[in-house]
Order: sequence, then C-alpha cells, then structure tokens
Amino acid sequence: MTAAFILSELQSVGTPEKAVHLSRFFKTGPGQYGEGDQFLGVVVPQTRSIAKANKATPFDELQLLLDSPWHEARLCALLILVYRFQDRKVMPEEREAIFRFYLKNMRRCNSWALVDLTCRDIVGEYLVDKDRSLLYRLAESENLWEQRISIVSTWAFIRRNDFGDTLELSERLIGHKHDLMHKAVGWMLREVGKKERQTLTDFLERNATRLPRTALRYAREWAKTYNTESFIKDDPVRFPHRFTEKRDIEISAFLTAWISYGRRAHILQKAEELHRLMGESPYEFIRTGETSFAPLRNRPVCGRDTFYRFYTYHDLHLLCCRLKDIYDTYDCMEDAMAAAGPCEDPILRLRQLFADLNGIPVLHGTSACKRLAMFLRWMVRTDGIVDLGIWRTAVHPRQLIIPLDTHVHQISLRLGLTGQKTATLRTAREITDALAKVFPDDPCLGDFALFGYDINQE
Repeated sequence: MTAAFILSELQSVGTPEKAVHLSRFFKTGPGQYGEGDQFLGVVVPQTRSIAKANKATPFDELQLLLDSPWHEARLCALLILVYRFQDRKVMPEEREAIFRFYLKNMRRCNSWALVDLTCRDIVGEYLVDKDRSLLYRLAESENLWEQRISIVSTWAFIRRNDFGDTLELSERLIGHKHDLMHKAVGWMLREVGKKERQTLTDFLERNATRLPRTALRYAREWAKTYNTESFIKDDPVRFPHRFTEKRDIEISAFLTAWISYGRRAHILQKAEELHRLMGESPYEFIRTGETSFAPLRNRPVCGRDTFYRFYTYHDLHLLCCRLKDIYDTYDCMEDAMAAAGPCEDPILRLRQLFADLNGIPVLHGTSACKRLAMFLRWMVRTDGIVDLGIWRTAVHPRQLIIPLDTHVHQISLRLGLTGQKTATLRTAREITDALAKVFPDDPCLGDFALFGYDINQE
C-alpha cells in the first residue's frame, strides 16, 4: 500500500461540492482556526472504509499522507493507525511504535476532527496503565491541537470509570480562551456525568461559576471599554437619555424595554415611532390619559391592530392605562416599587405592578425576564454613564439580574458562567452570581464585560 494509491482512492470518491462545504464547516477562512486547510470532499465514512482496506500501509507511506495538504489524506493516515492499534493480534511493541509515531505527528492533527477521531484510541488507550504526565505537558502547550489531545484522550480513562485526570485537566483548561477548548472540556465532563453524575455535580459546584482565566483578566477592562457614552447611540437606552425629568425617564425606559424584542434596528425604529407618539414629555402623555390615548384606543381591537411583533395597539393602550394608575397613586415608579416595604426581589415586585399585561412575564414562568431586568439595570446602576441610575432608594445594584437574551446566554455557556441550557430567570440569576465574583457590588457591570468578550473573542 502506498500513499499515492490511497490518495487516488480518496480523490476518486471526493466531490467539489463536498469540498466547499467541508472548507466552510472546518473554518478555513483567513483568521479562522482551520485557515488554509484543503479538502478533497470525502465524507468520514468513505475515509474510514479506505483506511480499513489499507491497514498494512507502512509508516514511511503514512508519513507522506500526514505531510499532505489534504485534510482527508491526514485523517486516513491517522485512522489507519487507530485500526492497527486496535488489532488484537498487534504486539505491545508495535502499539508503542504506533503511539510514538502519533506523538511525532501531533501537529499534523490540526483540526478538531483529526484529534477527536483518533487521540482517545491511541494516546488515551496507550496511557491507560502508564504514567500520564504527557497529558499535563500537552495541556501546557501553546498549540491548540495538542491541548485538545490532552483532554480528549482522557475519554479512554472515563470509559473505565477513571475520572481523576479528566477533572484535573478540566480545572487547568477551563479558562482557555478558545471555544474549541471550552467545548472539549464540556464534552469530557459530560462523559464523566454519564458514568457518575455525582462526580460531575461536585465538580460543577466547585467550578461552574468560575470565570475563565482569560475572561477574568479582561473582564474589567472590557467593562470599562464598553460602559461608555459612545455605547448609548446604538442602544435602546438612548431614548430615556433624551429626558431629564425622573418620570419622563421612567416611562420612556419602561416602554422602550417593553418593545425590546428582535433585531436592534427594528427596536430602535419602533421606539422612535413610540416616542413621536408620546411627544416631548412621556409623563404628560400618560398623565392626560383619555385624551392622549385616543390614537391607541380607536385602533381596531381585531384585525390589523399590530403595533410591534407580538403587541397590538390595544396592548399598548392597556399598558399606558396601567402606567397612569401608578402615577395617579405614586409620585414616581420608584415609590411604587418601595410602597410594599423593602424590595428584596425587584423583578418580582415589577412583575406585580404590571401583572396580567401582554409582554409582562407570568409568575413562575420560564421567561428570563430580560426586558424587566434591562429596565431595572437602566434605572438602578449608578455610575451615570450608560445606565441612568435615577433610583437610589428602592433597589441596590447588588440586587440586579443580568438581562439575559439568547446571545448573552450563549456567551455565558461558552465562558462556563452557567450550565443551564435554557434561558430562564434561574439561568440569569446563576450568571449574575458568577459575575458578582468579579463585580461584587455591581454584577450587572458584567453585562458590558460579556459584550466586550463577544466583540474581542478570536
């Protein structure tokens, strides 16, 4: 068996369409982790079949395949090593030779697929009954793929209910800056959980809310960078910033937060329309009630009554009526929040004020209450930069919950700030608790840090 023959076999089953797809899938563009890799367009099952048929290929020919620019050629060579290593007739000396040959060519395993499909069955299996210090040296490598080999190889140990090295390496790698390592660590921990749930639970209790080292190092700087006035102009918070009177700010902020669904451009467009409707003073608009609300009330209750996305003009009318009730009773919304005594749960208190209205999450529901949390952040955070900080008595910044949308949730999952797979209020509280370890008196400052992480991630 020769490298040339195997390459011709691969070329015969590859297609240009698959090659284009695989190039995109494995991120081969400029600056991406697979930059410059080339594909023949061969799917993995076809590559496996060719590898199994050529198990006897000598090392010197496999070296030629491993030196090939073609991804599938390198994968085929590595799979041949796996199948040969797994052969029960192979002597220990040959297994060691395969292991040494694999180590010599680790840097040719320059894709997560090449690593994941091979390292467990060669590196991991070889080290099952041997010293494992190699894995810790690989974890300290500057090469992403060697680092991934270190953790994924422990899958062989997990299969034997041996979790110690997986957990120790996960501790060391949990702060890695690259998503591919976040995913690898999470994958191995999940495999541990399949075997012994309590071991995984104990590990997560110790580490799940720990900010990764890279994010911890940059979090404060990112928060400082993006918590600036320049942030305001492209954010819905720009609307309450137009006003100086407290009640105007409260009303503008609450209604803007209420419609903050979907794409930012659409939110800004609809908020602009809403503020044209309210005029120079949102408070006067609310205070005058029946006169101001006529354009809303006279819309058809049925038919084409859509104001924005899930909301009708009728919904807006009811919300404005509720706001009028609040301001007829209290001098400001902050006073309404404080009326029932110390506000231990601001989200709950705010939901109670606006209960039964469309767009206000129900008690004990699955919503993350993102828009309520965002409104509270605007009102309470007191640095006076992006957030307005006009509430000084009813709620303390320590009580705020991060506004959790799908985007923030995904970033938080990558960073290990939460293990919750759904964006609920419980998830938002878990992420906020993690951020409080960095910003103890102002956890929602971490919202800007997460924004910075997203902008700056590689």
